[in-house]
Amino acid sequence: MALLGYVRAARQRLTALLAGPTANTVVHVVMGNEASDLDSVVSTFVRAWQLQQDLSADQTDPARSMVVLPLINTTREDLPLRAEVMHVLGRHNLSPDELCYIDELPLQSWADANALCLHLVDHNRLAKHQQQWAPFVCSVMDHHDVGPSTLQLLGRRPFTRCQHDDAVAADATACEMLLSAILIDTVKLDASKGRCLPLDQAVAGALNEVLDWDLNAEFDRLQQAKADVSHLTVNQLLRKDYKQIDVGRIRIGLPAVNLALSAFFSRPLPDVTEHLQLLRVAGYKQNNTKLSRKYVLPAVQRLAEAAQTSPSTKVQILGLMGRAGSGKSTVAKYLADEMNRLTALLYPALSREILAAVQRLEAADDSVARVLVVEGAALVDAGWHTVCNHVLLVTADDDVVHARLATRGWSEAEIERRLAMQHEHADRATIIIDNNGTDVATLKATVRDKLNNAGLATAK
Repeated sequence: MALLGYVRAARQRLTALLAGPTANTVVHVVMGNEASDLDSVVSTFVRAWQLQQDLSADQTDPARSMVVLPLINTTREDLPLRAEVMHVLGRHNLSPDELCYIDELPLQSWADANALCLHLVDHNRLAKHQQQWAPFVCSVMDHHDVGPSTLQLLGRRPFTRCQHDDAVAADATACEMLLSAILIDTVKLDASKGRCLPLDQAVAGALNEVLDWDLNAEFDRLQQAKADVSHLTVNQLLRKDYKQIDVGRIRIGLPAVNLALSAFFSRPLPDVTEHLQLLRVAGYKQNNTKLSRKYVLPAVQRLAEAAQTSPSTKVQILGLMGRAGSGKSTVAKYLADEMNRLTALLYPALSREILAAVQRLEAADDSVARVLVVEGAALVDAGWHTVCNHVLLVTADDDVVHARLATRGWSEAEIERRLAMQHEHADRATIIIDNNGTDVATLKATVRDKLNNAGLATAK
């Protein structure tokens, strides 16, 4: 059976199992990591496909049946966040509805019935909230060190076996998916990026003998697809690159949205009040573009105030970070004002956390290294530098900074803004690290010398 046919049939087998599994069925589940990025998803598909073939050929007990399922280790709702995965699926007319997801498989029921056999790919340890299934892990296929384990390490990389696999070579879809994943994972087979091994190049070469792709053009298509967020809803955009910190009873979520504010706020905004308490503000027109002023930050300020005064209030706070549009728009000013209000609440709360950490270190015994590192772009603005014995500044010439940041897609205006901010506070630094060079070993030696001179390298 071809790879695509197997993946579709696996979903049908899952449906049959959910309807009424037989007592003599062993369910083999091949599971990638929780990132569910392209290499993890493709590894899951191909490993499960190969395992199905191997187990079918080796099956000797007619009274005991087996099923092999490729499991996507995320939810159906969150898979669209992996744009490159959606691109590759769409390229092969494979619908997300035809896949098996972590929240749709009764893994615990199968484990309780001693009918579960897990096969990990692209990771070698289950996540903490999945540790209850660790006794049922039967194999691992990963390129990281497994360490002491009774598990069988099947390959140093998920694609190892594919180099000489006739079934893969005969299946164009398998070859395309694997080569796409390798190109993304190794940054177009660029050894200088530190992600490409000789094995990657060998496997990619064998796959491209079948496909005869223009690898540069294909990599560009994949990168473009990976950066595309046009298919995402507002909720998905906020979850795509989301970071969260807790300060006491205040929870602060920071999603980075790689869109102009006008593009973000012009999208249909769903009712998310089940998850976040937001203020609803009427829409208005600016430059003939209708923008929905349903901002998060006004609610952040009021919710934080509520958390300060009401011990019973359970608050989730979400702050929005987006690319500013062109010019100083009303939207940008509005958000800046609200961010200032949030800052007035946040900085004191974080200051208390820093001072508490200092007190814990002062009370610690001599076996604990008494060095506390406070890292933050707002170190001086928030006044945290006043509790530090040393302020370390990593600097480089402006032309070097411009060249480096330009390669990351930063605009000249943003680069100049960041440089001005750094120059403004440079006189606060007590340790300055020159980062003009390109040799990492030299930089490490410089850092060690600077810390030694400051009495930090051996501080207790």
